[in-house]
Amino acid sequence: MIVCAVDRMHVKEHLLDDQGELDTTKIDLVGRMGGNWYCRAFGDSLFEVSKPAGVSAIGIDALPAHVRQSEILSASDLGILGSETKIPTEKELEKIAVLPDIDSIINSKKSLAEKKILLHQQIKTKIALGHPEVAIGIALWARRIF
Repeated sequence: MIVCAVDRMHVKEHLLDDQGELDTTKIDLVGRMGGNWYCRAFGDSLFEVSKPAGVSAIGIDALPAHVRQSEILSASDLGILGSETKIPTEKELEKIAVLPDIDSIINSKKSLAEKKILLHQQIKTKIALGHPEVAIGIALWARRIF
């Protein structure tokens, strides 16, 4: 383990944004994947998940297994869900279950596998529309049937 204090740092000016902060879209980012594998992160593969200062997120581990193992939800979708700061109350979950688009899936005669796909698509849509609080509610409510 190395413990140190940084006294100064040199950064090339062209890598800074208008506020003088490091602009990660301007540098050649490399991510370790595992084993001998690495990847470059640039362009559309970069995404930002805001984190409210001083507030703990629920974390990806708090998401139901059916969501963490989804073939529809991306890693960035899971990151957004895991960044939510509160778990919906039972009353809030009940309100989500009666939303017309969710209710029609839940009460359809489709198989559980088909319902899971449709609900995961709804979760993805709610995230894309900027409603992660509704998406997390759908995810948590759906664990009752999966």
